[in-house]
Amino acid sequence: MTSRKDPYRKYAKRFLLALAVFFVIASAVNALVDPWRVLRTPLALPSLEPYRDFSDAHRTGKAGLAMDPAGCDVAYIGSSRLEMGLPTEHPAFGKQRVVNLALAGGLIPENTAMARFAMRRNPGLRTIILGVDTGDLTSTIDLTGQTDFGRSPLAEGQSATERTLRYLTGVRALGESVKVLVNRAKGKESKYTPGGQRVGGLGSLPNVRDHVAERATTFCARAQAFRADADRHVNARKERKLRDFLSEARRAGVRVVVLLPPRHSLMQIHPTEDAPDIAPWLVERRLLAGICQDVNRLESSGPPVELLDFCTFNHITDLPLPAVGAQDQRFPTWPDLEHFSTATGMELLDRIITRKTADDPDWGVDVLATGIDAHLARLKAEHAVYCGQHADDVAWFRKILASVPAGE
Repeated sequence: MTSRKDPYRKYAKRFLLALAVFFVIASAVNALVDPWRVLRTPLALPSLEPYRDFSDAHRTGKAGLAMDPAGCDVAYIGSSRLEMGLPTEHPAFGKQRVVNLALAGGLIPENTAMARFAMRRNPGLRTIILGVDTGDLTSTIDLTGQTDFGRSPLAEGQSATERTLRYLTGVRALGESVKVLVNRAKGKESKYTPGGQRVGGLGSLPNVRDHVAERATTFCARAQAFRADADRHVNARKERKLRDFLSEARRAGVRVVVLLPPRHSLMQIHPTEDAPDIAPWLVERRLLAGICQDVNRLESSGPPVELLDFCTFNHITDLPLPAVGAQDQRFPTWPDLEHFSTATGMELLDRIITRKTADDPDWGVDVLATGIDAHLARLKAEHAVYCGQHADDVAWFRKILASVPAGE
């Protein structure tokens, strides 16, 4: 007599067989496609390289770039400012392999994790260019829990075996592999260069004045940058993570160039008050200089940490906005006043690599060599000069911000 359980056993066997087939297929596809470049198996198809786009798993994809067996000599770490603005090709790099590991929305917690990961995976890494956005050290914002950071190789405390199985057999990984194959069929290349710079999917240049008006509330909130007593708002956790990473890199003999990425000068004036005699982000700049000086006192055979300030008033950040009545309100050098163009990125690299100053002493100021007090004093003076020479732009900017309701 046939047991009543036999049909269930049959269905269970079929289910398990189907599940096994799925995992075999998923494993094969993911190994061949390797959408995030984290498996690095010999099976991965080089022909798919131009189509591997990791926009939906950004931290994982950038970690994959750091896992290239070829290694890297120079790494960029920072936010979207460096990700979009710094190319990995520069004549002065010569044969050095350069990778852009900057993260969209990357703040100090994620950036220091990425920098440590890059050092662990690349013993030959000699130079890290680390962007620290003005405002980060006094901000409570931490996007770690809102990104794929916890699922990426950057997150510590994970089982390497479990993570590898997830990348090999996971449904999410399979979905990304399918996207890569679809991109290949359509001839749709990645938004990122092989070196990690984001160059695609940015849309057309916006009308810069409309963009400022749309973000008026955000710009108004920056008044804290001008508060002399803002030290009580310093984020101790971010300060500790930055200090710990710089100390680790210093002891390892890795050259670290800390830079304050450039923003257009309108992003550096007080949003509502006529206060040209104030240095914006004074507390953060002083704190950052102090951290670098402390780290440089550590014993190391390697080079000292450098601190270059590009977020000043200079020949690039001072560029006037398109005229109010102009039909074309696009601003290629400063698409949204906060992200710089690749051409500007090349000038930034000129300053870091070749020490060229573009005949402008305010472009990439060597803060530690200049002295923080002298640097802040010059910032105050140049702040006043900018507000006087570009009074129309300043007045327009403050008029837009004055329309923001109080409390927003």
